[in-house]
Amino acid sequence: MKNKFLIFSIFLTLILGVAGFWYYQKNIYSKEILKLEILGPGEAKLAEEIEYTVKYKNNGNVRLEEAKLFFEYPKYSLTPENKSREEKPLDDIYPGQERTLSFKARLIGKEEEMKSAEATLRYRPKNLSAYYESETTFTTQIKDVPLTFEFDLPSKIESGKEIRLRLNYFSNVNYPLSDLGIKLNYPSDFEFLESTPKT
Repeated sequence: MKNKFLIFSIFLTLILGVAGFWYYQKNIYSKEILKLEILGPGEAKLAEEIEYTVKYKNNGNVRLEEAKLFFEYPKYSLTPENKSREEKPLDDIYPGQERTLSFKARLIGKEEEMKSAEATLRYRPKNLSAYYESETTFTTQIKDVPLTFEFDLPSKIESGKEIRLRLNYFSNVNYPLSDLGIKLNYPSDFEFLESTPKT
């Protein structure tokens, strides 16, 4: 009788172990079923309007509930309503369902600088209490900064004599730029007197 009980206990333990392992594996798999990606241009001009398309798809067989998308614009971007981050509550995502959202921005930065956008989708699989997150990024390079600077100053000067130099700058950016600042590095032994506009 004791042997039968022992065999039954071992068998029951194995069954519960296999069931627990299967359930654990299923929960781990839940995080992988959502495909999330950002589509956009690989290159852009300074302040050129670009569009990011965030695409997500439920590749599993479980409905994803209470979903919310977080979109982080690249640093220093010019965005609608001057937001650096967007939060979008989403409808339930059914198995096989694919959707897209669009975000527009103008990138500000140095020439050749890489600017990254980031998307995070938070959701809860049906019948589970745990929340999961999927993340992805997309990088665009600023290839052209259409700003021109020209100095207007004498080719020769006398030591100790006051001179006036002008810096002319031009913008071919198809967007009004505001709050600009210019930094000048003067020669050694150069004594700064004043500037217009004031520093």
